[in-house]
Amino acid sequence: MAQDHLRARLRTLLIAGTAGLIPSMAIIASAPMPQAHAAASNNSSFRLSSFTVNGNQQVPTDAITSALPYHVGDVLTRNQINAGLQKVVDVYQQKNVGANFKTRMKFLNKTVAVELDITEQAPGAPGATQVQALLLDKLVFDGNRKPSAADLTTASGLTVGQTLTSEQVNAATQKISDYYKKIGISAQIQPSADYPNKDNHVVLTYKITEQH
Repeated sequence: MAQDHLRARLRTLLIAGTAGLIPSMAIIASAPMPQAHAAASNNSSFRLSSFTVNGNQQVPTDAITSALPYHVGDVLTRNQINAGLQKVVDVYQQKNVGANFKTRMKFLNKTVAVELDITEQAPGAPGATQVQALLLDKLVFDGNRKPSAADLTTASGLTVGQTLTSEQVNAATQKISDYYKKIGISAQIQPSADYPNKDNHVVLTYKITEQH
């Protein structure tokens, strides 16, 4: 359903960070990327021997591969590969193209070949779930004591009414972390997304634990 499809995109927006440290990357997913080849450990390292994209027609291959945070020849874990594949979902979201994704990983010795099969939905096709841009309806700060919500809003660079992507949430989280460092307070920062209207309108809440 479209509502579940939208909620899935921000279901992993949980970033834990400490002031002065770069928080872990968040992922907005329009569809979950399946895990491939369970026999390989998530933390084992493999050299990427090839990366193949199949089935894309509305989104160019160059746009897909350039969004990936790695290249052929890099040494990666399965977790890193899967995390990078979520960037492809962001590309489809930004271009407003609905799609399903299937990932296949072929392991040989210490190398891995990745194939990404994409099934795109035709524009305007009956029953097609088009990816809508997420809209920031409200920005909430919970747990902040010294800096005001207005100060943190300014520091984040986010504006109510704007569209929202994973990159913007990550950048905002880093800016808030930098602001806390600037005023000499350590803090743990964790964002979460809610959909009160069960559509693409998002309430983004930052849970902050200050350490005085």
